[in-house]
This record gives sequence, structure tokens and C-alpha cells, in this order.
Amino acid sequence: CEMCIRDSYKSFTDKNIILFPNPAAHQLYLELPADIPLTTQIRYQISSMAGQVVKRGTFSTDRSIRLQQLLPGNYILQIMYLDKTESFRFNKK
Repeated sequence: CEMCIRDSYKSFTDKNIILFPNPAAHQLYLELPADIPLTTQIRYQISSMAGQVVKRGTFSTDRSIRLQQLLPGNYILQIMYLDKTESFRFNKK
């Protein structure tokens, strides 16, 4: 479902979307299905559990986000690609 928040404290896999590691210390990686070209622009937004946007940007070709500036805790990662929006919960340790 497009507005559902995925909740997992392990690597998350759904419809071939993989978010790892979870919990994450320094970087969070995203792996998308093979049928999505590497040239596809994938935007992201990280929000605190209170709803405050703490980081946003566009994934580079290595599909990673640096997390050093985030305080430890739970966050929501929202990714936007093609005509889809997916949300995942992750833990920054």
C-alpha cells in the first residue's frame, strides 16, 4: 500500500525493495528491483517520529544515505521513484 509504513528492525524486503542495515549506524542502503534502471531518479525524505523532516535529497548511484548527523532513534524514510512513494521505519543507532 502506498501510504503504509513498513516496520522492521531487520533488513526490510518487500516487492524486491531492500533497506539495510536496520538498525543503521553510519549509512543506510537501498536496493531496488532489477527492472528499475540505475538512471532512475530516486528522491528521499527522512522524518523524525514526530513528523519533522530532518533530511532530504536524491540517492546517488550507490543508493546510500549518510546518517552521521542524525541522533540515535527511530525515523521514517520515504522514497519517491517513478510514480510510487514508499515509507519505511528504521532505527539509527
